[in-house]
Amino acid sequence: MAGYIALCDHNIEWQEKFLLKLSELGIGAVCVENIDEIENYMADRLFRRTVVCSLVELNEYMERCKKNGKRGESIFENNDVFVISDKRDDEAEINAIRAGCVDFQLRERNICVILQRFVSQLEKKIQQEKMIIDIENMSVKYNDISITIKDNEAKLLRLLADSKEKYISVEKLCESLWENSDKEARVRLASLIYRLRKKLPDGGKCIRSIYGKGYYLSKNEI
Repeated sequence: MAGYIALCDHNIEWQEKFLLKLSELGIGAVCVENIDEIENYMADRLFRRTVVCSLVELNEYMERCKKNGKRGESIFENNDVFVISDKRDDEAEINAIRAGCVDFQLRERNICVILQRFVSQLEKKIQQEKMIIDIENMSVKYNDISITIKDNEAKLLRLLADSKEKYISVEKLCESLWENSDKEARVRLASLIYRLRKKLPDGGKCIRSIYGKGYYLSKNEI
């Protein structure tokens, strides 16, 4: 399995064990002292931008961003983030998942179980990179299979694909599709996204939501 993984963990012993397990599976990885260093690898086309970090490192990174007037949430937009926590913290887990964290695991779990969850997600990501969305011809091509999508499904993908914003609000999507953002339109949007996701590979995870705000197209997965 090709690609680089970034490990950032204050628990060096655990990090070395995880790194060894990855190498045994033929998965390339880099270790960084803090999350800020990950930006150095963004220009590398082989770097899959997948991050395994401790909750401690993530919180420190968010604090530094806040102090420097930067958006710490961008770590979730540009990377698939797996968080390892030293202890159970339901509030921290909920906040991380809402922000865009892919998985949140307790360090006390068997490292092989954590590794398997990680590898399964990575394999899905690699498969998703083979997906091509052809909006003009209203189709999605994946592993030589062409999936036909309907008019509003194509319009929705076009809106998400063309957006330069972090996300498009539910209201804006409804207005663009039906010139209305009332309760009925919101229900129609939810139904549309549900149907479209079912058609797309891996449950349409390239269409991502930001809790209570809106949707965006994860361009790293298409």
